[in-house]
Amino acid sequence: MKCCGKMPRRRLSATVVCAVLLFLSARPADAGEEGVAVAFEDLNFAVVLPEMMRGHTDITRDEQNFGSEKVTTILIAYTAGTLSANVIVFEEMSKSFFENRRKGEPPSPSRVWESHSGRVVVLNGLQSNPFPEGTPEFELFLDDFPTQMTVVFNSFRFLHNAHP
Repeated sequence: MKCCGKMPRRRLSATVVCAVLLFLSARPADAGEEGVAVAFEDLNFAVVLPEMMRGHTDITRDEQNFGSEKVTTILIAYTAGTLSANVIVFEEMSKSFFENRRKGEPPSPSRVWESHSGRVVVLNGLQSNPFPEGTPEFELFLDDFPTQMTVVFNSFRFLHNAHP
């Protein structure tokens, strides 16, 4: 209900509270960890990407339907000049679809997180260095990327993880 063109206080307070909770849920688990916070509200998760991704991140999204099941893939590429490679891949799907797919023995994911609502987010990591040998990017992903990925593991959060 509007009064004199202003939003009611109760609604404004709820909006402010939701914004603060979203901000807090996307923060790194440890205040000493730095990185690039990203949230995927419609997929119900937030994560902090490694600091080395700052200014070099391109995020794309793909959705595929398998019958009544939808799988959303988030591709996070590291870009530098003309070089670009997907280095972090998240897949969001139902737990039952994940379990059925797992029976087909696909490559093992790096991490799997399960929400109380029956949805699963799978992190698929790099299998090999995607950049040409001898480039600065090759050295960066050889030396720094594996250790910087801990921020992703430690910061992953479901935005709303209440029991259904």
